[in-house]
Amino acid sequence: ERPYRLIEAADIRRGARISLRLTDLPRATLTDRATATLSAIPYQYTAPALLSVFLAGLLVFALVRRRPSPVQDAPAEQSDTP
Repeated sequence: ERPYRLIEAADIRRGARISLRLTDLPRATLTDRATATLSAIPYQYTAPALLSVFLAGLLVFALVRRRPSPVQDAPAEQSDTP
């Protein structure tokens, strides 16, 4: 149960400006913020975004697994003895 405080004011004229300061409010967790951000993305962008992430992962995988080109051996030194 969350405690709430009711604040009332009387005789406020139309168009008058008021100022409220809210303190000690709970903050959203990282998971809550990520979920809210991801749920705000239109579904039309989901497939292209997932495909882009998949292709980027394949590119990184290919670059990491790429075999180095074989190094050619230097020619053997010839001896001066006949």
